[in-house]
Amino acid sequence: MTKLINQNIPFEIIFRDGAFILVGIAPEYEYVDNQRTDKVIGFKYEVVDTMNFDKITVKVRGQKKPLMPLEKLLELRESGEKVLVEFIKGVDKLYIRRNGNIQTVEDSFSAENINIIEQE
Repeated sequence: MTKLINQNIPFEIIFRDGAFILVGIAPEYEYVDNQRTDKVIGFKYEVVDTMNFDKITVKVRGQKKPLMPLEKLLELRESGEKVLVEFIKGVDKLYIRRNGNIQTVEDSFSAENINIIEQE
């Protein structure tokens, strides 16, 4: 396991299907000296894996605007529609979180971009 720490693991290795159900969108803010600033450096997408239904959050840094406004996503979800998305160059980077004497291995999901999968 320690060999995987800080290594980029492509989504294709982790997730059987490249499609995810989009359930949330939020800005990602820059932090300076562990303090959040007002500067938006990208967006975080909360998604559900379509095979195992695992919920994850994927950061897409550098985006100037989100895939869609959160209000539109909520509107679509309330009307029963699923928004399927795929991530471009998605990776999971494992890291060790230390809390006192306790260490845990955590996931950090990121991607270069996100696209809507058109449904027929």
